[in-house]
Amino acid sequence: MKLITGKLTAIALFSLLFSVPCFADTIVLNNGKKVDGMIVERSDNSIKVDVNGIEFKFHNKDIKEIVPSKEGPAISSEKYAELEKNSLLGKVFELSNVKKQIESIPAHVADEYSQYKERIPADVYDRGGQIMAEAYNSNDIYSSIVNYFNANFKREYLVKIKEFMSSPLSEKIVELENKASTSKGLEEMKEYASTLGKTPPSEERTALIKKLDEAVGATNMQIETVITLYKGINLAIDPVVTADRRLTPGELDLITTQMRNELKNMLKNVISISFLYAYQSLSNEELKEYINFWSSDAGKWFNRTSNEAFIFAMDKASKTAVAKFAKLASERETASEGDSKFFKRGGEWIRK
Repeated sequence: MKLITGKLTAIALFSLLFSVPCFADTIVLNNGKKVDGMIVERSDNSIKVDVNGIEFKFHNKDIKEIVPSKEGPAISSEKYAELEKNSLLGKVFELSNVKKQIESIPAHVADEYSQYKERIPADVYDRGGQIMAEAYNSNDIYSSIVNYFNANFKREYLVKIKEFMSSPLSEKIVELENKASTSKGLEEMKEYASTLGKTPPSEERTALIKKLDEAVGATNMQIETVITLYKGINLAIDPVVTADRRLTPGELDLITTQMRNELKNMLKNVISISFLYAYQSLSNEELKEYINFWSSDAGKWFNRTSNEAFIFAMDKASKTAVAKFAKLASERETASEGDSKFFKRGGEWIRK
């Protein structure tokens, strides 16, 4: 499933016992004692260190600094915790294909922007396209998502997510999702959808698919994604749109409200078909296990945070686009005023 046009239902991989042999081999305690070993687990207030096969637990408040194993400079326990958190988030997004999904956003935004060509003056349309590409670039969106997760970090939930996501079932599901998101998979999905009228799924299967949608919030995420992008583009291009084709804030709110109502049933159907197709090789028991996990506290938190992080990133990109289009409109107005003065002066010279 896609991050924009579809819901990536599971995006996270963390290590239950996070080993960091490249960072901490020497733990310097406040009392001056040094412990050589390997950190094998870290919580918000303590670490476990493996010393010759024996694990020792140390509280962060008792640690003065952690010295990397490769003769690097000593770093404080606070700095180490920050580095570790960033490393964890980087790894989770890499293994869960989030980066790959984010890389598809600029192309999708460009496609949406092209739908507004008739409303944008021809002389600024191409420049507007560049503005949208700059504002919605994948690197900035990725950074915004990471920053949101950093601000809402919950290690106890993430380790549970890693434990499940490392299971054979989860790996199987990720593989099925990746296959379904290819161009070939999308074509096969269309053919599959055309057969559902003749060979509908069982009532139990249909009920499970509905529960899965509710558990991962797929329909709601798609609705918010479509509306967020629609509002973002309209707010951005507003300064350069001619007055007769400009939407007022009230009109924009009314349209998005109508969109939300219209999209709900349509997207529920689309998502149900995509789930039925992507997971058709899964047994009902496997689906139940998958649903149960995403219905847990850890699963709910991660899906909610993932969705909020994405909308946060898209809103931030929209604000960047709004500012750049406003600047573009100002530059056009200044240039237009300059031309008017030029022709006015020319007319005065001719009269003389």
